Amino acid sequence: LILKQNSKVLSADKKIDAAKSEYIASKDKFFPTVDFQAGYTDNTPSNDSDIDDYKDEFRVGVKVGWNIFNGFKDVSDTNKRRDMLNKTLADRDDLLKQVTLKIKSNAAQYRSGIESLKLANQSCRNARDLTSLYEQEFKIGQKSLLDLVTSRSELFRACSEIIESQYQVYTANLDQMLLGDMLIKTINENENVYR
Repeated sequence: LILKQNSKVLSADKKIDAAKSEYIASKDKFFPTVDFQAGYTDNTPSNDSDIDDYKDEFRVGVKVGWNIFNGFKDVSDTNKRRDMLNKTLADRDDLLKQVTLKIKSNAAQYRSGIESLKLANQSCRNARDLTSLYEQEFKIGQKSLLDLVTSRSELFRACSEIIESQYQVYTANLDQMLLGDMLIKTINENENVYR
């Protein structure tokens, strides 16, 4: 219901209605037409002529037409209108799919960010413990300087993963807030639907 009340979806629905009416109108060309015509002509003579020389005219007419064959022009126009209607329907369906997929991908991105943040925190704790252990072993001569530098490099990489995971979570939160804002605007635009 919320997607159907979205302003973009409502606009797509209006386009569908317009395309349907154009399609129906293009099919109506095959039906008989009746046109009523009426006209009035005020023949005002010039100053040097007699007023009875020019009578005012009132005309009424009925024109009946039947479209029997028009070189397939009407058939192709009807097919064109039907294709436009089908394209408009497909555009609206694509819009609904895009919005739905955006919501689903945002939720998946948020869950993935939370999981990777947990793993990155654990990895950082482990790397910090390993670095402190290597520092102690380096002091007593059991580990080389290369081992110590490698462990600090691993600690830096683990801390970088925390930052990247936190950024992913913040980005997903921002997207959720934007979707919530869109939802609130949609509800405010259509308050009578949600009461």
